[in-house]
Amino acid sequence: MNGVVDQAFVDRNITPSMQEVEGAANQLEKSQSTENDLNEDEIKGLIAMREQLQSERTQIIEQINSREKVLEELQAELSTFIDRVEELEEQMGTIEKLNVFSREDEYVQASAELEEAASLVEQAQAEHNELTAQLNALDEDIKNTTDMIEGNNVNEGWLTSMRNKMSEFRDMARWERIVTTVEDVIPSLLNLMAAFLFKTLIMPLIFLALFLKGFKYIWGVDPRKWAQDEYAKMKKVED
Repeated sequence: MNGVVDQAFVDRNITPSMQEVEGAANQLEKSQSTENDLNEDEIKGLIAMREQLQSERTQIIEQINSREKVLEELQAELSTFIDRVEELEEQMGTIEKLNVFSREDEYVQASAELEEAASLVEQAQAEHNELTAQLNALDEDIKNTTDMIEGNNVNEGWLTSMRNKMSEFRDMARWERIVTTVEDVIPSLLNLMAAFLFKTLIMPLIFLALFLKGFKYIWGVDPRKWAQDEYAKMKKVED
């Protein structure tokens, strides 16, 4: 009877949980890439990487727009200084044009301001060019990442340069999948632990209690008292 009840208990309580845990383990072992195909973690990692690249692209565009406004303002100031210096040069006499030391302070100051404005425009233009280069590189990264997700061929040089970054996102996706799978299977694991405890500890105690009650009911003898009496008799014989 113990075996029958035990088997029924296993089939009803433990087997479904075991199947769910085994399914989770198989799911974690799944997603192994073949020679030509990307596995689930790699695809999710590429999608996450593309999202980050698109976010970086948005930020770069905002910076470019901001730098363009600054550049326009600086170029307008530069144009004003150029006009001022040219105006002062037209008012100069021949000696002032030939001898820099004879020029008026107003012209010297205007020339210094022009030089400073030109330097600021050059710096702003260099920053704008750098941001534009970054934007072009991001556009290429996004395109190649999309091609990989869709199963298209990409440039081998780009693939080599991005391999470490792709590995980081793949590992992140793998970790997220593991955490999600473990969280989903925790109830089944707890159920298995409770079932194991019940089967190995509580159930034998229940059957022991039933046996003692049944023994006393059938023979009218408390087996615990009977065992104590028999033990006392054996001690007397030994003495």
